[in-house]
Amino acid sequence: MPIINEDEDQTKNKENSIGGGTSYIGGGTGAGGGGPLQPQSAQSSNEPGTGFVNIGTYLAGSSDNGKMAGGIAGKQNELGGAAQSAVNTYSQDAEAQTAAGTPTFDPNVASGWLSDTGINQGVSDQIAKGGEAPTVSFTGQIPVGEYTGPGDSASIGSWGAADKATTDSNTWGNLSNTGSGLSTQLNQIYGRPSYTSGENALDSAVSRSGKGADTLAASQKKWGGISGMLSGAQEHAQGDIVGARAQTEKVNAQWADAAKAAQDNAAATNASYGKANQAYIDNKNKVANYSAPAGGGSGATPHPTEPRNQTISPVGTLAIDPTLQATPGVDYVPYDRSKEEKDPNKFPQIGQFMIN
Repeated sequence: MPIINEDEDQTKNKENSIGGGTSYIGGGTGAGGGGPLQPQSAQSSNEPGTGFVNIGTYLAGSSDNGKMAGGIAGKQNELGGAAQSAVNTYSQDAEAQTAAGTPTFDPNVASGWLSDTGINQGVSDQIAKGGEAPTVSFTGQIPVGEYTGPGDSASIGSWGAADKATTDSNTWGNLSNTGSGLSTQLNQIYGRPSYTSGENALDSAVSRSGKGADTLAASQKKWGGISGMLSGAQEHAQGDIVGARAQTEKVNAQWADAAKAAQDNAAATNASYGKANQAYIDNKNKVANYSAPAGGGSGATPHPTEPRNQTISPVGTLAIDPTLQATPGVDYVPYDRSKEEKDPNKFPQIGQFMIN
């Protein structure tokens, strides 16, 4: 990886001998907690006897050039993990708060309304015996159907924390994309008052080479999608809010239908009770009419099912002959057509009763 000549000049001026044990390349003895790298030997096959190590050889061959990159990736894991946790919390809060603010329909309550306004068989039996018919009415309280959840996805309390955590993670990850940004990261992790710009520049170059480059690339890949995770959570939360408002309207319609059904049920119950009461009254009047004196006299009119003292008209071939005189001491005289009258049209009877 090419190194800026200015950095090399600064290093040569500030560090007289890389092999002399005071080099800050890779952190040296002054890289703080980043895991100091060991300087290369003063002798090099590329520049024998000079006391300087070829930077390209150092960067390509150092077994420690991934340590500082690992420190940067470790910080990225911390920030990315915090962002992921914050986004998950936001998603859970959005779902819970939206659900809590959405009215619900309880079919058990609606069923109770129908039961309260329905026909009571015991009451019906009492009415049939002359009991007073009660008036049934619907007295249920319809729940107030208003959505009281979040107005939008950004009004959920944990949105701010999720947004900040995601921004922090992205900001740190984006610094690794440039040399100046990587220098900033190294300075934040390993910096100290004596950490010079030359040392920082060389450490940045080391971090972007060999294993260090792979480590940074893997970190970028792992946490590069955290913004998309937050965007997806926000979109889902907004969809839940829109759905909750529509659900509120649906629930209100269900409660209205249940109340109407209870009111209709009360009306039907009152009609049934009224019919039972009228049947009792009609039956009582019928009995009274059949038992009252006929024509204002003292005698009672017989019930039609029990006829008494009724005149029966002549039936069949028996009749009384008004022209005949009764014979004392004789109750019945059979009529003989052959002896008295031969005209069948005059006396069609085959016998007659004589009343004494």
